[in-house]
Amino acid sequence: MAGTVPLDLFLASLELRSDVFEVETLDTMDNMDYIVFPSIDLLPEKKRDDFGKKMRNLFRSSEFSSVEFKKEVSVIFGGNIAGLICAKEFGDVFPFLRKNIYIPSSIYYASKQAFVKSGNRTFPMINKHGCTKFYYAPQEETGIMRRLKGLWYPEAFNNLEATVLLEMLVCIKEMDGDISGLEMVGRFPSEEESDDFQISRDIPVWLPAGASVGPQFTDHIKNQIKLTSEWMFDGYKQVNL
Repeated sequence: MAGTVPLDLFLASLELRSDVFEVETLDTMDNMDYIVFPSIDLLPEKKRDDFGKKMRNLFRSSEFSSVEFKKEVSVIFGGNIAGLICAKEFGDVFPFLRKNIYIPSSIYYASKQAFVKSGNRTFPMINKHGCTKFYYAPQEETGIMRRLKGLWYPEAFNNLEATVLLEMLVCIKEMDGDISGLEMVGRFPSEEESDDFQISRDIPVWLPAGASVGPQFTDHIKNQIKLTSEWMFDGYKQVNL
């Protein structure tokens, strides 16, 4: 688990009119309306293809083979790029749940707080070498976001992760599924989005949270989303420099 995120999320969610449980087995999944996987990237220094294989093996293991889910369950992954990888591997095993899978980005959320006046945003994505890099739009503006760069170990930025996971839950539960206020969220693309962004429908990426595409989705950002999708499709390979 990601440090104190489960506890932080539980404390923050006390105002929700729902029972919140931290579970260690999958026996009660069929009773859950919302399932949250905080970042389970416990060794972020490991290569991303190794992490992807680990998640693939986890979701294809005997532990998950007999699990049952509610038809309309919402499945939420934390961890930014690691969350996209987890969601992709989970969606491969449970494709019928893809439309219910969300990956909120704590990095994007932090940029919303940091760049209130300018309206600039930060997207965590993949560069041509297969490494995580921050991309800014509509304009380049780093500011305090520089301090969020680097590897996030389980004890790092727990409150930030818990906050964005709770925001995702509130949008789904308290706002009748209207997540447009998030501006951007990781999810599997629709057929129309697949054509527009030139990306695979089988890969979750950062996409608009509402019906309209905001100014932060510049051509440059769309190109990086496409590159990130292709990187995930090809197995999360990193280029040794």
